[in-house]
Amino acid sequence: MEQKFKIQVPDGCSAKIEQQDGFLVVVFEQKKWEPKDGDIVAFGSSGIGIFKEFDPYGHTDYATLTESDTYINQKAWVNANIRPATDSEKQRLFDALAKKGKRWNAETKQIEDLPRWRADEYGNYYYISYDTSVRTDKDNRYVSDDDCYYACNYFKTREAAERAAEKIRKVLKESEAE
Repeated sequence: MEQKFKIQVPDGCSAKIEQQDGFLVVVFEQKKWEPKDGDIVAFGSSGIGIFKEFDPYGHTDYATLTESDTYINQKAWVNANIRPATDSEKQRLFDALAKKGKRWNAETKQIEDLPRWRADEYGNYYYISYDTSVRTDKDNRYVSDDDCYYACNYFKTREAAERAAEKIRKVLKESEAE
């Protein structure tokens, strides 16, 4: 007599069949999780990173988020248990990257600059003039508009331009003119 049975193997497990006392016993074994290049991982008490590879000292990351939610753009060597990051941990890392004008590209496995805002053609933008006052202009795609944009002197709101202008004024006041 021939009988067939199907038993679904849970995700992340392997299965083997043993014969014991006239019975077939299916043994499921949890596979040890190994991070892959580009996985978002958690380690230590609150570290989060984008895993690159294991090295003799621990592992290296594309990006690491410290306990104080500070994004570090450098390799980090950490000797700690690594596990997959939760959705909220991933979001903390992505938020910290965005705060620095960066994002993770999972396809190319690179940290990239976020695209900067630019007004539609003939749309308004704000810039800081030579006298540190904030001015507005229409982006006609003239060389002067491009110069402001590529010099990062190009703002969506007056408030953002005023904050930058205030920082510039402070630096100029604190500098020693020669």
